Amino acid sequence: MTPPIPRFSLPIGARLLLAALLAALLSGCGGGASLPADTTPAIDGFTANGVAVAFSGAAVPIVSAPTHALSAFVCTAHDPDHSPLTFTWTGINGTVTTQGDTSTAGDTPTTDGDSLVTCTVTNVRGRSASRTVTLRAGTTTTPALSLVLSPASGVAERGKTDLLTAAATGTGPFTYHFSVVAGTGTVTPSATNPAQATFTAPAAAEGDTVLCYVTDTQGHSATATAVILVP
Repeated sequence: MTPPIPRFSLPIGARLLLAALLAALLSGCGGGASLPADTTPAIDGFTANGVAVAFSGAAVPIVSAPTHALSAFVCTAHDPDHSPLTFTWTGINGTVTTQGDTSTAGDTPTTDGDSLVTCTVTNVRGRSASRTVTLRAGTTTTPALSLVLSPASGVAERGKTDLLTAAATGTGPFTYHFSVVAGTGTVTPSATNPAQATFTAPAAAEGDTVLCYVTDTQGHSATATAVILVP
């Protein structure tokens, strides 16, 4: 005769603890929560000094900035599965501040020349995305401007048209403005070359003064004048 199998009755607290341990074990075997899906972060925007940087293919965009001046870079990103992101900057010699899905970095170049600035965004799976720009630092100078005539003699026939050409040196690009400040002649800016204009002499003899005003992207300006005699 087979002896009866003894039965043990666990207290309610012990049974609840055993159930919790089994649930934790099953969770570790894939039966419960897991890491987010294997997604790759997406960079939504990258700005330099408040201007959006356009990325196209493998080309590295160039960001121009004055030497010894602070440049601010802002990178925003998200993960399709909403997992936390980590921002890493390289080529930065200033401070980095990150809040949520936005990271801001500052850089103050101390010498003229090019350097690479990269922002890399990484999620909890180790997947990452990055953006790189070339920071081109240069010393800004006030443009020098000369204004020449064709013919160079500065003498124009009555009613005839002559060419004016301005030549600015410094950190461009430049914007040119031509005007007649003395006399009754007229100037017409060139449709193809912003540094040129045509001067149309008046029908009567007089002396005309043409002014050219030039500005650069840093807010510097310069002027030059040419006196045109109409015999």
